[in-house]
Amino acid sequence: MRHTTLVGLLGLVAVTAPAHAENFVELRSPVEQADAASLGFGDLGDRLVTLDTLEVALELGGDRVLAEVRFRVTTSGLGRREGVLPIELPHGAKVQALVVDTGDGRARARAMSSEDARDAYQYFVATRVRDPGLLELRDRDDRTDHLQIHLFPITREAGAKVELTIELPRTERFTIDPGPNVLATIGVSIDGHPVVRPRREPREPFVVALGRAAEHSNWVGEPLVPAAHVDAKTSLFAGPPPARPSSVPTVTIGGSSHRNGPPSLDKRAIRAVLKVHLPQLTECFMHEAQYGKPDLAGRAVLHFMIGQTGRITSVAVEGELQDEAVTRCLRNEAAQWEFYPADAVVEVFYPLDFKVAKY
Repeated sequence: MRHTTLVGLLGLVAVTAPAHAENFVELRSPVEQADAASLGFGDLGDRLVTLDTLEVALELGGDRVLAEVRFRVTTSGLGRREGVLPIELPHGAKVQALVVDTGDGRARARAMSSEDARDAYQYFVATRVRDPGLLELRDRDDRTDHLQIHLFPITREAGAKVELTIELPRTERFTIDPGPNVLATIGVSIDGHPVVRPRREPREPFVVALGRAAEHSNWVGEPLVPAAHVDAKTSLFAGPPPARPSSVPTVTIGGSSHRNGPPSLDKRAIRAVLKVHLPQLTECFMHEAQYGKPDLAGRAVLHFMIGQTGRITSVAVEGELQDEAVTRCLRNEAAQWEFYPADAVVEVFYPLDFKVAKY
């Protein structure tokens, strides 16, 4: 697929339509039955946060439509804010990619279990790390998947820039519903050719005619990247993850237990922090396993205390993995962790099963 150009419309411009198409844009209100190729946005729910641009580039195939969607969310508030934008897609649509930029560079999302993605997002928001975004399934009805994207932080200086690549079933029309949000400009292109509209702030659905499916054969509909279909079990998380080592060893988490922990430090909150640091723990084992200890394996149980400030007050390594280099590394890593402040001391036992993957 060639790269398409996303066009933000600033005025009425004369453009020669491609010879293959009868492209046009028409308003449609009230909303008719949803098209198979459609994109809808719900209310941001914050009067200080607005959707101020929307650009859509469509690539047409014989049985599918690839939509590259870019939009920017801004705020008139002075501080950092979180934006939650509902997105509606028809059944059969697949989100292939998500990229979020809130001022510190582009963060490409990766597919994760819904629980892990939510934990990671909450952890990064709580510790004020920039560039987190989360796309998850909220609910679904008979025809439509209701997704929502969480963005943090949104500031006056940077806002939040989002890119989505969505694969949809092929139809003769593409419907865009901007919802109740403010849109300063809107832009649409089809197979690299702009579909031009006068400058306006549409608040109702409109339709782009795509022509009959048989008229387009330049893209046969083969996915460009593995499709990450967001559903009840899978979400997309975009953030600055720690660098992950190679997958030579595997780590199986057995779970955590603690006593006297207030709600701010329940198992879910502790797992969120531990999952972020698992690559460093894996590196402790991998360094020894790769350099002279190929048969190294076993369980190491991290036993540590979390003080009321959220800092580690003591840490020990128990279990059957009796390798001093690995256990020393694990202790040093765990001693640097920080959790949410709490009203009581929390004791944690966290088992880790280490082994070298056999190929």
